[in-house]
Amino acid sequence: MVIEKISGKEFTTLAHIERMRELGREEAKGARLQLKAARRNKSGKINHRQATWIIRVNGRDVGTGCGLRSRKKN
Repeated sequence: MVIEKISGKEFTTLAHIERMRELGREEAKGARLQLKAARRNKSGKINHRQATWIIRVNGRDVGTGCGLRSRKKN
């Protein structure tokens, strides 16, 4: 997008905005499982929570309640 600065204000044209919208449309990613890392302090010790599995959906994180070593027991 082309932006012009006039008197400290930024301006663009409607044509540039439309072009940006055309280029910016992407297919949304589906839900995916991801391991969220443990929080650590400066010395490297875990200070808040262990690593947990989350499901990412449309930019939101949904907790699974399962930790790194959680497994189904037979």
